[in-house]
Amino acid sequence: MRPGTTAYAVANLDPSGAAGPKADELDILADGKHMSNAQGVSRPLAKPGSVVKPKVGLYRSNALASLKTL
Repeated sequence: MRPGTTAYAVANLDPSGAAGPKADELDILADGKHMSNAQGVSRPLAKPGSVVKPKVGLYRSNALASLKTL
């Protein structure tokens, strides 16, 4: 990705489907060393859900491409 480009990463908070602690918000914190122009944000989840061994896809130019890296 080049500077100024939007990058997408997909998060699966509970890939196992097991019951775990509930979350209602996702905090996204950028690594300033590798993404100096990125900003951290907090986003509410559409509905609270379990968090058990979460996985995050690699940064890609669109969400579908990131989903394929999970």
